[in-house]
Amino acid sequence: MEIQELFNKAFTQFPLSVQFTPQDTDPAQLYITASAYSNKPSSLIGINVALDGKPLGSITVFANVATSHMALVAKLFPVEFTDLKPHTLTFTAATPATVCDFNDAVGASIIMVSGVEPFVWNAAGPIPQYTTFQSAGSAPAMLFFSGSAFQNGGGLTGLVVVIDGKPVATSQFYASTSGHQAFPARFTQIMVPYSKDPIPIGFSTSTGEVSSDANDNYQLALIY
Repeated sequence: MEIQELFNKAFTQFPLSVQFTPQDTDPAQLYITASAYSNKPSSLIGINVALDGKPLGSITVFANVATSHMALVAKLFPVEFTDLKPHTLTFTAATPATVCDFNDAVGASIIMVSGVEPFVWNAAGPIPQYTTFQSAGSAPAMLFFSGSAFQNGGGLTGLVVVIDGKPVATSQFYASTSGHQAFPARFTQIMVPYSKDPIPIGFSTSTGEVSSDANDNYQLALIY
């Protein structure tokens, strides 16, 4: 697996377009991170991501308060290039409440993947949530995951990835308020177990005080 860092720059306007030249034509995952703020309380904020004018999706978070800069839930988007010429990423506001200025930033990287197609799962709503994947064999894989949640009254807030009933990785932050926040996105290597049957995988929380609702969203991926 190879990583091509594209850019990390101030996010001062909508729309924002950035050109880059890929180093390979193999299938890849485009990793996008960004921050923004809301112009009114209790609003979903986010950015739309487009590659050469084609929409890839959005990254979002729910802003309980206005004018507070927040990290959006980072995500991977599948891409594949047919040439090594310059291409353009364009970012636009996903909701009317979304605002950015010189205090915000947007970053992008390309993660080249092997011949094995990554397992990618997107979810939204309250957790715990689980799905299944089919293992091709016992092998090391890069686990990526991200998401958001909140904790009433504040405190340590953790998002846990569980595979076949066993916790394998955690991301956490200390919540000073009860508002929604994005967990720090994590990449970590794990050993994927083998099973002839589908293997349960999904998200849980570190304590019973951590809450999530329809305004929260998550992503996890296994990259071989």
